[in-house]
Amino acid sequence: MKKYKTYEIVAATLLLITLAVGGWFAYGLYTKDTRTVKVHENQENIEVKNGQEFTIVLNSNPSTGYSWSISDTYDKNIVQMIGNVFKPSGTKKIGAPGEELWTFKGVGRGSTKINLTYSRKWEGKSSQETPKNFNITVK
Repeated sequence: MKKYKTYEIVAATLLLITLAVGGWFAYGLYTKDTRTVKVHENQENIEVKNGQEFTIVLNSNPSTGYSWSISDTYDKNIVQMIGNVFKPSGTKKIGAPGEELWTFKGVGRGSTKINLTYSRKWEGKSSQETPKNFNITVK
């Protein structure tokens, strides 16, 4: 069995510590740039980094027939829609409201607007409530 000298053990330990700390910093930088930003409906201006995801959270109650829809006028060279889902509240009551989550990703630098409208689709414009408009800046 080979005996290791003290300096070999110290050098190996320092190398492992350096790799661990370097990996931790690299992981922190990576997750910081790509974390999802959660935006609530009262926040009109959204600023994200290129490559970063953001989710717009809107109060919703689809049991009433109302749901959010998006206009197709935003610049898809700046943001890309990833998807939307309804998240019910914690209660098990029938007809309870919840939240609609609209997730996007910044894919190019610049500014665009995302417009969402809460309505009953079969009633057209007569059922529309105040639309929500979001100014998006991707840096």
